[in-house]
Amino acid sequence: MKCVRFFAYVDNKEVQILQRLENVNRLERGLDTNIKYKFIFALQNMPDINAVDELEPGDAIVFQYWGIDHEGIVTSVTTDPEDKTLGIVHVIHYAFNFPITRSIKEERFFFDLNQQKISKKGYENVQLYDAATTIKRARARVGEQRHNAFNNTSRHLVEWAKVGNDSRMLEIGAFTESNGLLRLYNAYSWYDLKEGCILEYSYYGIRHQGVVTKVNAQENMVTVAHYGTLGIFSRRTVMKDKLRIDFKTQALRIYRCDPAFNHNAPDVVITKAEQRMGEQNWSILSNTSWMFCLHCLFN
Repeated sequence: MKCVRFFAYVDNKEVQILQRLENVNRLERGLDTNIKYKFIFALQNMPDINAVDELEPGDAIVFQYWGIDHEGIVTSVTTDPEDKTLGIVHVIHYAFNFPITRSIKEERFFFDLNQQKISKKGYENVQLYDAATTIKRARARVGEQRHNAFNNTSRHLVEWAKVGNDSRMLEIGAFTESNGLLRLYNAYSWYDLKEGCILEYSYYGIRHQGVVTKVNAQENMVTVAHYGTLGIFSRRTVMKDKLRIDFKTQALRIYRCDPAFNHNAPDVVITKAEQRMGEQNWSILSNTSWMFCLHCLFN
């Protein structure tokens, strides 16, 4: 298995240009050059608005927050009836939760466009969720406390709510395997976690992978087939475990196969996983839980 870095797809000159651009914006955006590169896949324009009523629920906006450019999803707009440059806008964003942490909140902002600037993000060459779905997705993450300056900022929240995981910006890594290419993403809500997917989670304090065989969103539980153990000194066995899911705090990730490569449908993945229940042929070189997942996905 080989990790493929994103900048491997561009030449050195392009990387240098991206790095120079990012040095100007690093503090404002909270992103590294690898993530900046991913924006090539979802071209954007960001015109400034001249009146608050130009905004609509579901819009993605850029505004000043604690002195830096910041992004969020608009949920409601109220404009001053006499002065269109004044208004109240409710926004979902990754907010400062003093003194240390950050949390996704839906907050009320008063804007005066005579003194402040708001840009509305426009997307090109990418399919977007409609306004109602965008807001629903963003609200599903309110209360989340998984901020990461490299892969989970307010900018990533906006991209996830508007575009979803079709956006390369949201990729954490890409991994080649003999049968295909897998892309790694953060799992933020039940929109991301589906039966038949490969889930990465913490197991005895280390990153571990398993096949999701059942999703019970009502009880915040999933059932995972994986190479597990009942204790440190127990023999490793293919088994099923029920995991309690907390998207607000847990570092959960999912792998998706690039659609350019053939792979099994979710029901087939689950069937192959269940056929190996009780197997005890674990090997650190040739048959780990990760390799078990790959076998279910591709073979």
